[in-house]
Amino acid sequence: MDVLKILFLLLLLSSCSRLEYLTKQGIGQVKLLTQSTPYADALASKEYSASDKQKIKKIQTYKKYFYQYFNLPEGDIYSKVYKLDQEAVTYLVIASPFKLIKARKECFPFVGCFPYLGFFSKKDALEHSDNLKRNGEHVWVRPVYAYSTLGNFTDPILSSFFYYDDYQLANLIFHELFHTILFVQDEVELNENMANFFAEIMTAEYFANDKQYMLKHGTYKVWLDRGMALMVKWAKELNIRYKLIKSTKREPFEAQFAKYKLSVIDRDTEKYCKDSVNKSCWLKTIPLNNAILAAYMTYEGTENKILELYDKTGLSLKEFFSYIKDNYKQLL
Repeated sequence: MDVLKILFLLLLLSSCSRLEYLTKQGIGQVKLLTQSTPYADALASKEYSASDKQKIKKIQTYKKYFYQYFNLPEGDIYSKVYKLDQEAVTYLVIASPFKLIKARKECFPFVGCFPYLGFFSKKDALEHSDNLKRNGEHVWVRPVYAYSTLGNFTDPILSSFFYYDDYQLANLIFHELFHTILFVQDEVELNENMANFFAEIMTAEYFANDKQYMLKHGTYKVWLDRGMALMVKWAKELNIRYKLIKSTKREPFEAQFAKYKLSVIDRDTEKYCKDSVNKSCWLKTIPLNNAILAAYMTYEGTENKILELYDKTGLSLKEFFSYIKDNYKQLL
């Protein structure tokens, strides 16, 4: 049934310019669904390590906890396992013009618009990225280790899930499952921030009695949030500087970026990385450009609004979920 639904949607969504892209993505999704191994068979298989099997079992525990939390039926999601032949399940291509930090929107009938284009094939993602670069755009190709089909299909457990420790894995599962119970069309920022918010609180509650986990990951999240706030600050300040440039040529904008990076970004990064909780500091590893900054800017602000509203209502998380379903428009 899932395969038929994919093919039907593919026909509905197809147009001359998008047919090849949609066909490849449809084939990729069909492959995940038809070549996945049932949960019990994966546990009996030598293809997965003992550690992987432990995580497969924990995912079932996290899934049960999530749906019991909201008094909802579990369904068949994560009842199968798929071993990827590459690091990530998909690769997002995020693009921004050289003279403005703003993610290019990719729109489709029925599902809405997104600030990226996703590819199951890394090769296809890189080819699309190269085409955008030739057109003068800044591009970021970002690997994605998990995604949700929003309850439309029975998503399998992916081998990329096994990269995460227990706390990160629980957070990941809660995040992706949240997308299956609430999704607002054309509102990527709102959807991601709501899933982040609910997953963070649920994970904290799940591990409330594990002080080691809470200390380790609580400290890391505070540090990570500081870095993300810096990215948003840089994006806003650069956009102001870009607006002052009257030229339509690329060179003045590139020169302004280089100047700002030397005078502000490098200084902020050095200061931030002195407090690094890891041996390597993530801000130093990212080759910054307009597209990367646009990606971080997309998710700025909304999660704080959700937290403020949650505190204001005084509701339990389950009650707040029902409230959000009826009142999400005030967060837009």
